[in-house]
Amino acid sequence: MEENTSLGAQRGGGIPALVAGDIADAPTATDVPVAWLPARGDWRLKNSHRVRMRLTRRLRRRTRYGPWITGATIAVLITLLVPSLFAIASAMSDYSNVRMLGQAGLRHLLAAKDDLASLATLGQAFSLPSGGSGSAAGSAPYTLLVQRQPGTFDQAQVSIQPGPKLRKAGVKAASYGGILSANTLVTAGGQPAPKATPVPKATPTPTPKAGSASTATGSLFPDPRTLQAAKAECQIAQQDFSQLRNRLNRLGWALTVAQGLPPVGGQLDTARVLADIGYDASTLGLLYSSAALPLLTKLHGASLTGNQALLSQADISGLRGVIAQSQPLFATLQQSLGAVSVDTLPVSDAQKAEFSAVKVALPRVRGGLTQASQWLGVVGWLLGTDAPRNLLLQTLDRSELRANGGFAGDFGILTISNGKIAPFTLVPVARTDYSSPGRWYDGWDYRRRPPSTYSWWPIGDWGLRDANLSPDFPTTARLVMGAFQGECGAACQSAGVPNTVDGVINITPVAIEHLLQLTGPLVIPEYNETITADNLEYKLHYYSLQRADGTQPPSSESSGVVNDRKAFLYLFGHLLETRLRQTPQSQFMPLVRQLLADVKAKDIQIYLNNQTAEGLLAKLGMAGTVDTTPGVDGFFVVQTNISAAKANPCVSLSETDSVSLDDQGGATHQLTISMYHVVGACDPWYQEFTTYHAYMRIYVPPQARLQSADGFDTNQRLCVTTCSPTPYPGGELICPPGRYTPGLHTNNIQPMGADAGVLDKLGGPTQTTSDVPGRAMWGGFVVIPPYCTANLTLSWYVPHIVRVPGAPAPAATPTSSAATETTSGMPPLALRSRG
Repeated sequence: MEENTSLGAQRGGGIPALVAGDIADAPTATDVPVAWLPARGDWRLKNSHRVRMRLTRRLRRRTRYGPWITGATIAVLITLLVPSLFAIASAMSDYSNVRMLGQAGLRHLLAAKDDLASLATLGQAFSLPSGGSGSAAGSAPYTLLVQRQPGTFDQAQVSIQPGPKLRKAGVKAASYGGILSANTLVTAGGQPAPKATPVPKATPTPTPKAGSASTATGSLFPDPRTLQAAKAECQIAQQDFSQLRNRLNRLGWALTVAQGLPPVGGQLDTARVLADIGYDASTLGLLYSSAALPLLTKLHGASLTGNQALLSQADISGLRGVIAQSQPLFATLQQSLGAVSVDTLPVSDAQKAEFSAVKVALPRVRGGLTQASQWLGVVGWLLGTDAPRNLLLQTLDRSELRANGGFAGDFGILTISNGKIAPFTLVPVARTDYSSPGRWYDGWDYRRRPPSTYSWWPIGDWGLRDANLSPDFPTTARLVMGAFQGECGAACQSAGVPNTVDGVINITPVAIEHLLQLTGPLVIPEYNETITADNLEYKLHYYSLQRADGTQPPSSESSGVVNDRKAFLYLFGHLLETRLRQTPQSQFMPLVRQLLADVKAKDIQIYLNNQTAEGLLAKLGMAGTVDTTPGVDGFFVVQTNISAAKANPCVSLSETDSVSLDDQGGATHQLTISMYHVVGACDPWYQEFTTYHAYMRIYVPPQARLQSADGFDTNQRLCVTTCSPTPYPGGELICPPGRYTPGLHTNNIQPMGADAGVLDKLGGPTQTTSDVPGRAMWGGFVVIPPYCTANLTLSWYVPHIVRVPGAPAPAATPTSSAATETTSGMPPLALRSRG
């Protein structure tokens, strides 16, 4: 029993292990030893033998069917994998198509952008920074603005010294020296001092050859074919993005299933947003190119001398309608761009940077178009699309300097209708101001006085010729328009001249010289003269001004206006107008840029009685206003020649200001204005009145307090004939020995300085009430005999004008006219009378 039990345990107990073990090692029937067979019919051994036989048969069957099982398994795997492989292939195909559509649309959009880049040249012509000093006010602890009087190029020297506390806080000293050709800012606070500004000169532009590249790029209005190409690119891009949107909305089943996964779904959502962005962007491009193309086709190559209208009210209304129509698209586009994370886009770094730039720029573009819609209305109004615009254009003679650049000796009516400028003719101001046959005089100016604000004006019969009184051009322009309407009555109407105008344009010789530098010299055959930018003013005076001996300037019988001493001027004006009208569009761009630069520098000044238009000029810094930016210190010296002589070429003026900044935030100024008069050596054509009489005004911030001043004529007699060899020991007036006595001056109805043979006491300003809101002002007369130097000295204090580091910002200074009257009307603290 022990043996059988052991054998049963050894064999019968081994079967489960054998079945579960390695089939390859299992014994077959032929391998069973003889000793294992039962000798006495033991039933357990017989049973064990049956099990082994069944197992052997199973193993044989498995070996026979093994390849079939493997094949079946592979078949099942293929059945499961093939649809997945097809799904992957389908997804890859969908992805490839989506990507190709997106890239194609993007390429066409970029191509349209490149085509439209040529249109930017028109905008670049007007891309001048806005005026004023407001942006500089917050950039440094202290900012000083020296303003320039139109038509002048005076010398200016400024030095700024900060107090101990300011120096310790890092505020550095600053200085400036140079010619004032424009308003100039000087800052103290670690910023470098500005360099001297040279007298601006226009750069001549050579006439481009036909078919040259410069002809295309220099044209004010680009070739319409470029815009047509941009329109075509936008159309194709719109189609590409439309197909892309449709494809993304009808995905294959594989991508449809895959979009349930967060990474895939997020990328597909981004793709849909980008497709919408591309479609909206191409739609906008198509909208604007379609609207602009007819107008550009009409403007490109159009002649300024033809009869065809350049612009109509329908053109303006159409463009404004497109802007209104595009606003919802811009809003949607801006919202879509805000929903896209640039970092997750599958594009290059350069494309990501461009995408980010678009996101930032889009709100500005949208806001700019909103403003452009308003400005289009202004442009349409100015170009006379609704009704002809009449602008009073005055040419100024800066040799007889007035507040806004010179004496207005000639004027004309500039009429603009549907973008076309009618033929223009200059006439002398005497046509309205003086009575004689054939003139438009009706006596309006007889014994008339200017507004009480300018009560200092000393000459009677105030009219159009003397309306240039305020350094603030909008104020002067309103005076000019009022005087013109008053004087140009029935006689003007009978001559076909409108007695009301829509605005005023003043032009100094500086701007005309710039035009000559660009267009080239002008030949006046009637006088056998060639006029250039260098000899313009000299020749105009040579042929129009009376000689010192009383003889008249030479004239030409062939001019057709022998008895008019200004015939030379009118011939020159006609030739210049003709030259400008015949200028090809390929040369318009430098002309436009130069004209706008002269407007910024106030050598061309424009006033429009359309409130929206005037507001636009002010926004662009082109209104000719006096800068009154709060928080900015500075001064503005304005001289008005009342000598009835073309004396200003003989008077050199320099301004020297020493500024001390204290630790309480105040600034103390020591200003010296030196004026040297050399008569005869600079302009010999008009010497009847050789003594220079001027009314000087100095404008400063409204809170400024005058501490001392000297050099103004007090209208109090110092001596008559028996004067000291050095009557002004303080240096207010320095003359060669025996040259102090002034000569004759023009007729006046009230004192304008010392009479001939009389010397007056010199002292502080006689006028301390400002005529410019937001500025304090000190003014008075200055009398300078030939070869003498007059020195005006003023000291004043401006509180709360320096931003002391660590201290709270000063309160804003009131700039209302009422506040100005109060502060500027304060009596000087220490005014001196010398002599």
